[in-house]
Parts: sequence; C-alpha cells; structure tokens
Amino acid sequence: MLCCGACPKEKQPAVRAFLKNDALLPVTLSYSIFKYEALMTDPENFAWVMDDIADIWGNMLFKGATTFWETAVGQSDFSNAGSLCHGWSAVPLHLYHKYGTP
Repeated sequence: MLCCGACPKEKQPAVRAFLKNDALLPVTLSYSIFKYEALMTDPENFAWVMDDIADIWGNMLFKGATTFWETAVGQSDFSNAGSLCHGWSAVPLHLYHKYGTP
C-alpha cells in the first residue's frame, strides 16, 4: 500500500510503525525488500532501515557466514534444514546501491 501510493497519507505513519515493529506479521528475509522499500517512502526511516540491515545481515557475518542465509537463524532453523545461501542475500546490496550507505 505504501509503495504503490494506495495508503491514505494520514495512515502512513501508523503503517510504517507497524512495519518497524513487526506488529502485523513478521516479514521474512525473502520479503524484506518490500518492507524496506515501504519504509523508505519516508526518508526519515533511512537510518532505521540501514541499522536493521546491519543487525540482521551483519549478525550472519559475525557468526562466520560466507553466504547469506534463508533466515536470520541459519541452518538450525526448520529442524536443522535452514539453507545457507539464498537470492535475497542481495537485499542489502540493492538498498545500499539505491539509497547510499550510512
């Protein structure tokens, strides 16, 4: 709704707050690009988005990842069936390129 301009202006701050707090339903990493793009419809969310990316994907790196994982949990997710390499690992790169780095 935010990305396509269908959300009434007066509702936009509340929708962004829900997204930032995962108050509706937590967004998986595979759909995080849409969450971040929706939040970036207000440039004041730039720091929050970049910090969230650093927390999630940076944590993988600090845990020794050489590729980005299917979920932030890693291989122990899904009863030890979590994949350790996925296409949405490009989410940080896309956003850093599009919006700049902190």
